[in-house]
Amino acid sequence: MTASQRLFFALWPEQRIRQQLINVQSSLTAPGRFVLPENLHVTLSFLGNVSSDSRLLLLEQATALTEHTAFTLIFEDIQFWPTSGVVCLTTRVIPETIVLIAEKLNRLARELGLNVDTRPYQPHVTLARDSSKIEALGLIQPITWSATHFCLVESCVNSEGVIYQIIQEWPFDKC
Repeated sequence: MTASQRLFFALWPEQRIRQQLINVQSSLTAPGRFVLPENLHVTLSFLGNVSSDSRLLLLEQATALTEHTAFTLIFEDIQFWPTSGVVCLTTRVIPETIVLIAEKLNRLARELGLNVDTRPYQPHVTLARDSSKIEALGLIQPITWSATHFCLVESCVNSEGVIYQIIQEWPFDKC
């Protein structure tokens, strides 16, 4: 049997952006579990359990997405999504580029037989999970995130919980 890894594609923040995300997170009063600061990210495509063979194909084919130009996301709202029980940062304007990238990654995953989310793509940063309510919902000082690269990330479980490890990064075209 081939070993599998729990994988996803994501935008990974530079340290300056990560600190801004941490500042917002630390200002919240939310029941539930806060996401570890080092795990904060924007998911492009959640892949689930992926075999070694499929992982190699993902690594090979994701390179084609570097043709996309770097883009900017502006996170300015804190929302509570009751269905999933998450508190997240959201953006009011969704750049077309991120939607195209997410769609291409999902199509690639489906071609490999992986089950991916079929809902419309909504970029967000999950700040807390297993929440039932949140105080201080609404507007925040906008966080401007220049997306210059994307990553394939593994979700690993250890004695301290879940930690995310970057497997590979790809830069977007800077033009």
